[in-house]
Amino acid sequence: MAQTTGIMRGGYCAIYNNTAKVAHSVSANLDISMNTRDATTKDTATWEDKLEGLLNWTASGEFLFAEDATEGYEDLYDDMIARTTVTVLYSNANTGDVEYSGSAYITSLSRNGATDNDNESFSVTFEGTGALSKATIS
Repeated sequence: MAQTTGIMRGGYCAIYNNTAKVAHSVSANLDISMNTRDATTKDTATWEDKLEGLLNWTASGEFLFAEDATEGYEDLYDDMIARTTVTVLYSNANTGDVEYSGSAYITSLSRNGATDNDNESFSVTFEGTGALSKATIS
């Protein structure tokens, strides 16, 4: 049974890269999609028919840049350049709630140097390879 009740505050969810929480999160996103297969024939007339297809997922986020972050831009850069999979976890870390995890490649890493009156930030996108698992946080 879920520990958190009611509408959850957006600030609770975070992205973890290989068990380390990515530092200074501004936003965290988890997107799950299903492709469809065209099943249209001459018998379907004016409307397309679709069947289920493959599932896929991505995780992404926006973060404030800190050179000394425990898990930050430089760590993600190293993982991306190594071209290896990482374990991504989307979680609020509350015992009894649900979290999602899976293996992914870092497919986008963007660093933003803003104006003098703004914070430097970066964004990252993880593209899942294989299943996204759902588990209860223990």
